[in-house]
Amino acid sequence: NRYGCVKYIKSYQNLGYNCIIYDCRDHGENEEAACSIGNFEAQDLLKVIEDTYDRYGEDIELGLHGESMGSAASLSVLKYHPKVRFVVADCGFANLYELIRGGYRHLHIGFMLNPVNLMLRLLYHFDLKETSPRDALQGNQIPVCLIHGKDDRFIVPQNSEQLEKSTSGYCELHLVDGATHAKSREVLGEEAYTAIIRSFLEHVEKQQSIRSRISSFFWLISSSCLLISSFFLLITSFFLLISSSLDAMTTFCSASLLSRCIISVSRFSMIEKYSSSTFISIRISAFVAAMRRRWTMCCISVSSSGYRFSSM
Repeated sequence: NRYGCVKYIKSYQNLGYNCIIYDCRDHGENEEAACSIGNFEAQDLLKVIEDTYDRYGEDIELGLHGESMGSAASLSVLKYHPKVRFVVADCGFANLYELIRGGYRHLHIGFMLNPVNLMLRLLYHFDLKETSPRDALQGNQIPVCLIHGKDDRFIVPQNSEQLEKSTSGYCELHLVDGATHAKSREVLGEEAYTAIIRSFLEHVEKQQSIRSRISSFFWLISSSCLLISSFFLLITSFFLLISSSLDAMTTFCSASLLSRCIISVSRFSMIEKYSSSTFISIRISAFVAAMRRRWTMCCISVSSSGYRFSSM
């Protein structure tokens, strides 16, 4: 329940964090419910994470700290890809089925495990094999700090070693000499335990700063390349526009020249025809005028003999 987390609060307050502690299902003041020792509890934790962001906004930095079953829940929730900055997991197990199988074998009742798992699936709809922080860490990139007592006989330290190998992101493993199950904080003391968390968070901060700088650098390179590409595209478009304009002007000039040639030829043909017809008309007109002069002269001569003729 939440009172088991009180001993860790001071460490985080010294590092500038506020803490939210709560009772896991079927613990503390909660109603009776099926406890899956990490599987259902991870889904509950996901709701707590969402509620925390709803209450305090998206600009907060949220981390998780779990002990034993709380460690399993804090690691198992990572398969849902929550928005958390880090996880500190103290004395957690890798897979619940394998953990209980080891205990049953120690008690020489290993044959009971599969029937028990079958009953859990039928009655409570969860499989011991599915409560597996080790599987939840596959492909995980969120930084994880694992702390485990070397003298832990309930959940042996090899579980944390498996978890370290499973995650893909940054991970630290601290094995505490002389610490039994969930006693690393008491053996180390508040100052030393806090120093582990502080060192881990400083390294996480440094890594995130480096990643941020690298991201900014590549963003700058990408933006520069995009700008240069846009510039060359603009230049290319400009030259294509000029080329198109020149092609249009060339076509227009060629069409205009051809039109002028056709008009000139047509005009020449018209002038030639006009000159020929005009020449014929002039000759006919000259002939008619000559005939009129002769006829007028004839009329005048007859008139002088006593006859009156009208001039034509």
